[in-house]
Amino acid sequence: MSVFDDRGPVPKIVWPQDLEEKAGLLIAMKTISLLMGDSVYQESQGPGIGINYFGILPFPDLKFNGLTYFFLIPDEEARGQAYASTVTILINEEDRVF
Repeated sequence: MSVFDDRGPVPKIVWPQDLEEKAGLLIAMKTISLLMGDSVYQESQGPGIGINYFGILPFPDLKFNGLTYFFLIPDEEARGQAYASTVTILINEEDRVF
């Protein structure tokens, strides 16, 4: 699970725990950046409105594809009154059926 907080996009929950920190940061940056750059996010009215969708993202450097769920966590104190967030399940890139 990744969240865009005061420090930028960061991995908050990582499993398995032995995933390299660099890989976790790459996944957080890529998934959160795509969410925040999407027109649905940019044009939404209020926290959480219209922001619940899935995407399949490649991570060729890691040899994985990611099934990513994009969503917002409402928080009155957060910038934009919500934290952009993602949950990503990694699948070996050789396993094309998922």
